[in-house]
Amino acid sequence: MPWTRARDPSPPDLSLVEAAVRVIAEIKPRWWVIENVRGAIPFLGRPVKKIGAYCLWGDFPDFDAETTKCKEALPSWRKQERARVPYSISLALACEAKHNGIYEILV
Repeated sequence: MPWTRARDPSPPDLSLVEAAVRVIAEIKPRWWVIENVRGAIPFLGRPVKKIGAYCLWGDFPDFDAETTKCKEALPSWRKQERARVPYSISLALACEAKHNGIYEILV
């Protein structure tokens, strides 16, 4: 794993990704998105869309968004903040979904 300095790192925990893929397969939604780090490419395949350091897999309308080239460098104790998808990406996807008649934005 490129993000660890351990000599013998344990394999990444993909349980959340596997659970998401299982739910998607069961309910068969019209549109869906999974965001993960580029280190997940060997496990998830080529992303449908890359925006800066953010990789998106799924079935969703094409959209444009701007963000920084790399994720904000935050310490591990701020991991919840570090894991957030930027608002610019979320809003651009939501606007495109609304444009495609998928749902109403509650903003």
